[in-house]
Amino acid sequence: SSDYESSTNNATRILRRGKRYLQFSKGSRMSWRTNGKNNLWKINALYAYGYGFRANYPFPSIEEQKKDNAVFFRLFKRDLFSKLETALDGHGFDGRACMLKSFCTVLNDVDKPKQKSGMLFKVLKLIFR
Repeated sequence: SSDYESSTNNATRILRRGKRYLQFSKGSRMSWRTNGKNNLWKINALYAYGYGFRANYPFPSIEEQKKDNAVFFRLFKRDLFSKLETALDGHGFDGRACMLKSFCTVLNDVDKPKQKSGMLFKVLKLIFR
């Protein structure tokens, strides 16, 4: 009976936890690469030239995040999700609805390797996996 009484007393207690930062291992980075190809002759694609661009963004390591003067390095999940919502809104989607749907359906979609999907889906799949 004492377990029951303690559980009913705890039902009204508000639980809070401290802020948790996203932590990346040393040397982690995000890269974005885009490639293009132009055919030299219109009759076939055998002779062509390609071009590409790449941008790298190094993520801060755990040591850099723990420094007192490195507040700008601290990343929160909620900030990342908020920025993803804003990016989706900018592409004409309902960002919040898309994010919530991604949370709900990611496990079903990851298990279907034969399913064809676009780049945006693959990015969301990597984030929410």
